[in-house]
Amino acid sequence: MNKVGNLKIYIPEFLLFIIYLFLFSLIINFDFIQNEYVFIENLINYEGGFIRRGFLGSLAYNFYVALKIPPDFFFKLIYSLVYFFLFYLISQTVLELKKYNFYLVILILISPATLFFQIFDIQALFRKEVFFILAIFLHTFIAKKTIYKKLSFNIYQVYFYYLIFPILLINILIHEFQFFLLFIHYLINIFVKYFCNQKKIFNFLVIYFFLFLAFLIVIFSGNENTVLNLEKSLQIFIPHVSDNYGPTTMLNGNINLVIGSFLKMITNSNYYEFLQLILALSLSLFLFLYLFNYLLDKNIKNKIKFFKKINHNFVINIIFLLSFFIITAFDYGRLFYILTLHSIAFYLVLPASYFNFKIVFLSSHIKYLFYLLTYFLLFSLPHAHILMNKGSIINNNGSGFINLILNIFRPYINKLLN
Repeated sequence: MNKVGNLKIYIPEFLLFIIYLFLFSLIINFDFIQNEYVFIENLINYEGGFIRRGFLGSLAYNFYVALKIPPDFFFKLIYSLVYFFLFYLISQTVLELKKYNFYLVILILISPATLFFQIFDIQALFRKEVFFILAIFLHTFIAKKTIYKKLSFNIYQVYFYYLIFPILLINILIHEFQFFLLFIHYLINIFVKYFCNQKKIFNFLVIYFFLFLAFLIVIFSGNENTVLNLEKSLQIFIPHVSDNYGPTTMLNGNINLVIGSFLKMITNSNYYEFLQLILALSLSLFLFLYLFNYLLDKNIKNKIKFFKKINHNFVINIIFLLSFFIITAFDYGRLFYILTLHSIAFYLVLPASYFNFKIVFLSSHIKYLFYLLTYFLLFSLPHAHILMNKGSIINNNGSGFINLILNIFRPYINKLLN
């Protein structure tokens, strides 16, 4: 039993290894022809003029022109590297919790709203939000080092100015959604400032002002002619790119079109789909917000005003951001996934001891293991809206662990049956 108990502490590392193997396999075998929408979204570039979301596609296009590197290979390489570094950062931040809260670590790793999100729903692969998630976990990693006095505050500032800031700027060029997540990075700045007994925050605000200007330039760039010229450059890879509604068409979108899409979803969805949407939100973002706040309240009995104020601002901003992008008809599953991982990264900046949770009785261990297993097996978070029958949380659309296993073994089963 002692040997079994000793092996248990390596379960999180084993899970991370398995998750990365799954992701790496899916990335290598990903077919851009069958997932054309995702391919076009990544191919958006500056060949027709400066336009939002064009940075990554411009790199791919120039590598193709100069070195004849196929864009699909380029994207697979870039995303594989991003996932590799992201998993390293997660291992350095999340696994620190093992000593204090083993079950929270397991929940973070196996949640269909976190790392398994892109495994259970292949349409969530090769989406640009992974760059935002890499940025927040990198910031969390550096901030924790500073809070634990392994880095000085001056070194933290150097990292922020010359590493985090350029990444955030590039991310805004990759996808403007990064701008709306900047407030989380700013709150992390405040956390670090507090733990390092620093008073001035002005220099950080200057950085965010420049990022705001970059966002304004990006968001108001491009026009119909830019999009038409962009589509011409993509015809090398996808000859019919301008025939169907897709990512390039959305670059011409306006506020009326956005509101119209939202109203269309509301009027064309039934109560069952709304119930699924509420459950999806409750079992992803709201679940983790509740758990982290519960643990903070439990472990910091006399929680000082500073923590209350920062946490209050964080939750309010998350709810506002959630509401705003629900109205803009952003893919709801992807939205919940992005905000969930950013919330986890935000709270993990704090010392791991703040989330301490000890279980004494064997019956309690069995109970929590049952909860985790049930959650993992039965819940899935589709990348799309869920409304208008675009995805389901009860794994009947190719999502969830059960369907993942069935999809793996279905070819062999079919061969046996034939």
